[in-house]
Amino acid sequence: MMTDLQSLIANLEAATEGSRQLDYDIEVALRTIGPALALAARGGLPFYTTSFDAALTLVPEGSTWTVDNFPSVGACASCYKEDAGGDLNDAKTPALALCVAALKA
Repeated sequence: MMTDLQSLIANLEAATEGSRQLDYDIEVALRTIGPALALAARGGLPFYTTSFDAALTLVPEGSTWTVDNFPSVGACASCYKEDAGGDLNDAKTPALALCVAALKA
């Protein structure tokens, strides 16, 4: 079971595709951040790493987000609030990139 957020982010950045294990690891990380962020209790474990819509639920409220997809190299995403900048985050798919950006935010 992974609870270290930095390790989870590194695994998401290195993943070539989403997986249920990564979805589970995200859920565990969310529960350690705060139970109010955990979504699994609302009807099962979301497909964070394979569904862009599920990944979008990870974006902190009030944040602006962007995602670009480059078929030859993968995707990049950013999440930021008006008072704080956001870094560009790379991953192989748009859902993975958004997961990374949201967890870093």
